Amino acid sequence: MNRDEIRRQIEISPERSVCVSLANAPEYPGYVRAIYLRPENRVMIEYNVHGLDEGGVCYEGRYASLDAALNALAEFLHIENDEWMDFLMLGTYPEKVPGVAGDEGHEALRRAVQGRRVPLPPGATFVAKGSSYWLPEEIE
Repeated sequence: MNRDEIRRQIEISPERSVCVSLANAPEYPGYVRAIYLRPENRVMIEYNVHGLDEGGVCYEGRYASLDAALNALAEFLHIENDEWMDFLMLGTYPEKVPGVAGDEGHEALRRAVQGRRVPLPPGATFVAKGSSYWLPEEIE
């Protein structure tokens, strides 16, 4: 998707967002990481148990401009914007990794959230949202 397509999707799609990345999170086995671009230059990064779309941890950050958000995500993902797809439109979901121990991934994510070590894009302050279990906090 080019930048104009991303802008348009955020403005007119029913979801008012673009999911630019949806993948198994190898550092947190059994979890899927989804990255969304939202109105007002917001980026949301969610980690949820494979097959679920709630109950995990979600980080939200706001950028000065959409271009700043796009640049930060391109750097974070190591993929240029024009190579992105909108996973909401595609309707695809990553296959479950066989033999993954969900407890191990859950504990690794819990420790990373509490230790402020969850990888996040540069250039914005991210705030953890969701269940109080995850101990919401500001991340810079």
